[in-house]
Amino acid sequence: VTMNMVPFPRLKFLLSSVSPISHAFARGKDGSSFSVDAMFAEAFHRDTQLMSVDPRSSTYLACALLARGDIPISDMQRNVNRIKKSVRMAYWNPDGFKIGQCSTPPAHQPRSLLCLANSCCIAQTF
Repeated sequence: VTMNMVPFPRLKFLLSSVSPISHAFARGKDGSSFSVDAMFAEAFHRDTQLMSVDPRSSTYLACALLARGDIPISDMQRNVNRIKKSVRMAYWNPDGFKIGQCSTPPAHQPRSLLCLANSCCIAQTF
C-alpha cells in the first residue's frame, strides 16, 4: 500500500485515521450500528486524525482506504466519489485513491475503516 503512496522520497509521512475510533463509538446515538457514510465522513474529519492536523486545509497526494467488516464495495466506491468532490487532490494524481477490503470485522465491532493518506498538511507538525 505505502509503495504507491510515496511519489517522491522526501514526501514519506503518512497521515492516519480510524473510524470508529473505538468500540464504544461504533454505535449511533439511537443504538444502531455506525453507518458506512458516517465512517467515511469521520475518517476525513480533523478530530479523528491520529495527529493534530487538519487534512482538509491542504492537498492530498494519495489516499488508501482499508475497510473491515460488512461493507459492500458499491458503498465504498460511492463514498470515495463523494469524498473526491470535497478534498483537494494533487493535479497530477486526481484519482489517487486505493480501496482495500477485508470481510473479517474487527473485534467487538461490525465494521471499521482505516485511512492512510499522504497529505501536505503533515508539514504543520514540524
